[in-house]
Amino acid sequence: MFWHFAARVAAAALSLPALLFALRFFQQTGYNVARGYIRIALSRCFVCGAICVALLVPVEILLGDYSDAVLAGCSFASAAVALSVRAKVPLKFTRRATRLFVASTVACTVGFLFLPSYLLPLLPFLVILPCALLLLPFERSINAKYIRQAEQKLSRAAYIKIAVTGSFGKTSVKNILTEMLSSKYKACCTPGSFNTPLGIASYVNNDLPCDAEAVVFEMGAKKRGDIDFLCKMVKPRYGILTGIEKQHLSTFGSVDNVIAAKGELLKHIPENGICVLNADNVYTRRLDIEACPTVTVGATGDVAIGDVSVSAAGTSFCLTVGGKKRTLKTRLLGAFNATNVALAAALAYELGVDAEDIFGAAERLKPVPHRLELIEGANGTAIIDDSYNANISGVRGALEVLSCFEGKRYVVTQGIVELGREQFEVNFGLGKELAAVSDAIVTLGQNCKALSQGARAANASAEILFADTVGEAASLLAPRMRAGDVILFQNDLPDSMI
Repeated sequence: MFWHFAARVAAAALSLPALLFALRFFQQTGYNVARGYIRIALSRCFVCGAICVALLVPVEILLGDYSDAVLAGCSFASAAVALSVRAKVPLKFTRRATRLFVASTVACTVGFLFLPSYLLPLLPFLVILPCALLLLPFERSINAKYIRQAEQKLSRAAYIKIAVTGSFGKTSVKNILTEMLSSKYKACCTPGSFNTPLGIASYVNNDLPCDAEAVVFEMGAKKRGDIDFLCKMVKPRYGILTGIEKQHLSTFGSVDNVIAAKGELLKHIPENGICVLNADNVYTRRLDIEACPTVTVGATGDVAIGDVSVSAAGTSFCLTVGGKKRTLKTRLLGAFNATNVALAAALAYELGVDAEDIFGAAERLKPVPHRLELIEGANGTAIIDDSYNANISGVRGALEVLSCFEGKRYVVTQGIVELGREQFEVNFGLGKELAAVSDAIVTLGQNCKALSQGARAANASAEILFADTVGEAASLLAPRMRAGDVILFQNDLPDSMI
């Protein structure tokens, strides 16, 4: 009896890492119950728990009391797997996360007292879903109140409000613009990738400086109406639309819906405001530019870019702002970063920042973490961390940078996700492009087949490797690395692959 009780207590204690693992996945998906649970069910931690359950059922039937030792061993294995997953974005114990954690802990305690032993390794995953569903009405009420509080503060605000949206480059443009505006204003921006109603509300309610003169808000979308909601909340006077690409098609449904959703920004810019548009983007040209005053950026735009040159050390380009032309050199990698700089420069100039200050800010820019960030590796090797990039335009820009390196070139990628019916076709084409510039490709996740078939269609001798996690991919490539070689970690790699 004692050993039976001790085994269950040990299983209860060892379930904590799995519960925190599941809670982090819910938090990363914005507490979307369906998406959060699907990600959990596909994770190594859940699979390990399921294997433990499958092992314990016959053991408990055949061995009876001896199953306690197996239970303790299975619980230890589950905890070890949960702890081995390196979080790209760590769990933050916000009030909502704390409520879900407490509710799940109580449910787990009841489960450990009354459920059969063979279910215990999966218990944290079994209880978090009903707990999240039970708390959902309460959480929605709190969220609505929290967003209203931010709306009231925003409606009374005297500072300049700027919205940045698009299928790519939002965070980079937001940071670049904030740097340029800082020469004239007390400028600030939403942190990281805070681009949802709750993310923006959190910043406005808790962290936005009271003496701010210009605030840049990043705005994301997964469906039509999302940008409309955010604009009604923030009420921006100025905007930047970085560009439109086939992205999140699993939720948007079609590229036409993506265009319509991003175009919602233009309808909210007043007559005394301006929206900056990427004139070189094919989908941006389909927008109703008569909806508000606009400034265009591109090869033939109001703010012109030319003579773009990309190297392993950075990017140089010619930028014309306010009639002044300057050749700039920046540490930012990739030709698309020349466009990002120009988009920010166009609006900064419209807001009264001197062209010379804009040029100076452009040359002082530092890379944004995880967005074509060049990291010095061991023994003269290099790492390009582009792990937060998840669109085809960004991938092509990253491959352009990769081609500038003279040593062996390796790519670790899961391809492009959330593309709905077009996912195989897009990743097949991506595989062809990867094969053209890399010496070996390590594929992960659901797009392995499309990537490998595309790569071999372009190059029958292309070397394709397969891995379950980024750590495994790094282990495969580490013995090959020599001075001058480079690894590109490409696309938005979730925790389950890290």
